[in-house]
Amino acid sequence: MKCQSCVRKIEGALLERPGVISITVSLEKKMATVTFDKVVTTQEDVRAFIQDLGFVATIADSAGEWTFSDPNVKCGRALP
Repeated sequence: MKCQSCVRKIEGALLERPGVISITVSLEKKMATVTFDKVVTTQEDVRAFIQDLGFVATIADSAGEWTFSDPNVKCGRALP
């Protein structure tokens, strides 16, 4: 993640996903905390969705913290 556009892209898209209750993204730390209903979705589903947005997401711990890198995304747009 390189800018606030990236943060808004992840937050907005995830909050529309069934089962996602909340998300807090830290641009400085390149991390997010995602709270989700384990009956509706899984960590792997959330990770795969983030990847579909163009970010590499790694589950940092079982509490729902994630780390991000974005080799193909700059300012909210996928690079060619």
